[in-house]
Amino acid sequence: MKILVTIPAGKVRDTFLPCDVQDALAMLGEVVYNDLGRQYTSEELARALDGVEIAVTGWGTPAITGPVLHNCDVLRLIAHTGGSVADLVDFTTYEKGIRVISGNKLYAESVAEGTIAYMTAMMRRIPDYVYTVRKGGWNLSEEEWSEGLFERTVGILGVGAIAKNLMQMLRPFRCSFLVWDDNYTVDPAYLASVNARQTTLEEVLTSCSIVSLHAALTPSSRGLIGKREFEMMPKGALFINTSRGAIVRQDEMIEALRARPDLRAVLDVFEKEPIDVDCPLRSMPNVYLMPHKAGPTIDRRAAVGRALVSDLHRLLAGECLENEINASAASRMTSHKLVNSIMEEKKK
Repeated sequence: MKILVTIPAGKVRDTFLPCDVQDALAMLGEVVYNDLGRQYTSEELARALDGVEIAVTGWGTPAITGPVLHNCDVLRLIAHTGGSVADLVDFTTYEKGIRVISGNKLYAESVAEGTIAYMTAMMRRIPDYVYTVRKGGWNLSEEEWSEGLFERTVGILGVGAIAKNLMQMLRPFRCSFLVWDDNYTVDPAYLASVNARQTTLEEVLTSCSIVSLHAALTPSSRGLIGKREFEMMPKGALFINTSRGAIVRQDEMIEALRARPDLRAVLDVFEKEPIDVDCPLRSMPNVYLMPHKAGPTIDRRAAVGRALVSDLHRLLAGECLENEINASAASRMTSHKLVNSIMEEKKK
């Protein structure tokens, strides 16, 4: 079996495919690595895929669609070390019977973990206390108390893999959930198992002390949250965005958070990244900012590589693949082309 690794040599390949993963790939067949020192062009990728049964791809790999697939008569599976495959494959890929797996499952776990870290950091005021003590102080004022996660009603906007991991991880805190998703009706049996109920966007925003955004960025979700939505939130509510910045109308969010200093926000993603040095969000005391670091943490990269190799063994054994992304799931994932186009738009 011939395996092509499209990821050029460097830190990304080394962290996703450390020596043990490369050795495991070599046990499965002939492995050909991209040795160009850069990403393939579409034309180069099409030639490199000739005779390949397994393609191991990563961030920056050209889309394996249309003309790229012209000579891929034996390609059986694409193993993507990234999460979303929205820009990597399309229905042409699936129509040719090519299966797709990715690191999305492990990415989702890591981002859910990061979301909980953001919740506790803001509610317990951890950065503020650290800063105060570091500067020679001790306590914050009596008006600036800390809070916890136990028995909270948490609002979930977008019920994908990250949101499902988050709800599971919050079970020890005895949280209940109100969830909203504009794409599909979530299985009621699943919702019952995690103490959740699907409802309207308005009820989530007006009823929950914590609102966590996990919807994919699509043309229909762009600008979903603005001034009106922030005005609906109860006193002291916490808004967390680990999804995509463009789902929120940033200028309106700034206006709303200025008008209501009781509201709090932890923002990991932005319309434009990095945000401008003079962006008002940088100096707002009720906002914590992170530079797109919710996940995956770098230690999970090797875990992604190992998980994909395990699925290759399952493929050869005729077993179900644990990390498979079907056409329906791929269509609901965030398109990084859309993200990048929005960022470029904001830079102009």
